[in-house]
Amino acid sequence: MVQQANAQALMVMLKLVPTALLQVHAEEFKSRTLRTVSDCCMSNDIGVRQAGLRALGFSLAASLEASAAEEDVAMQVQLLARSFKLDLAEDRVLAANVACYVASQLKFRDSSGAPPKWLLSFVGLIASATKDKNLNVCAAAEEAIVSLCRIGTHGGDKNEVYSLCLNCLDPGKRNLLEEVVGRLKKQSWTQFWLRGPLDIDNTIMEA
Repeated sequence: MVQQANAQALMVMLKLVPTALLQVHAEEFKSRTLRTVSDCCMSNDIGVRQAGLRALGFSLAASLEASAAEEDVAMQVQLLARSFKLDLAEDRVLAANVACYVASQLKFRDSSGAPPKWLLSFVGLIASATKDKNLNVCAAAEEAIVSLCRIGTHGGDKNEVYSLCLNCLDPGKRNLLEEVVGRLKKQSWTQFWLRGPLDIDNTIMEA
């Protein structure tokens, strides 16, 4: 219980004051924070593991917002990828929800040139998750694709992340992404966008 409480506390801090834990000029402290998140994500205790995964979502979103070094972002995307391989479907659903949250926070500032490798990994990861053997994982991964590509929003047809990644993915992932996006565009996502960004924090925050 103590380890789970610590993991939840770390998650809340990464949500509310991420720069205090991930500031560029405190390299040792940042590394320790990310190492703790990684340890929690791979814990044998489901409570610790899922609190760590939620913390990873806030950490990754904050790293992207702060334009963190690509290697830091890539390491966190790799950790998310490992979570999609966990045996428990509940873990994989949460991993897809975390990916959806990260996708909703993504603001790609440079649409010129090749996309960063972590972005290709992230896109390929959630595209592959739409083929998970568990239907709940598939549904959550589809929402992550909707969030990433802004499907159903004004201007979504010209989404720069989708366009940028499409020609840079390997043929298998590219075909999969095209198939999934084409299918999702035929559905209505009004309710998805009305509910607002997904909050992956499952704790009760006091006003």
